[in-house]
Amino acid sequence: MTVVGGFRKKTIEEWEKKHLKADSNVVSDKLACFRAVTSARCEHASIKCGGNLDLLDSTDFKWVNTMIENVKTVLTGTCTL
Repeated sequence: MTVVGGFRKKTIEEWEKKHLKADSNVVSDKLACFRAVTSARCEHASIKCGGNLDLLDSTDFKWVNTMIENVKTVLTGTCTL
């Protein structure tokens, strides 16, 4: 995981040049800034989420959600006050 400085096309273009290989498959929500990944010759599919909780079970988002949950679990277990 990396920190993204914001959700603007220029910021995403800078990020994708460092982190994506050409011909990668990128799945995102419909934020317009994510179309910038095509400048790195990546395939881009966008899915309109809009708070639709049924999408949490989508195979497109399964591994992203799993990774985020794992990071949250590690932080909760190691960062106690």
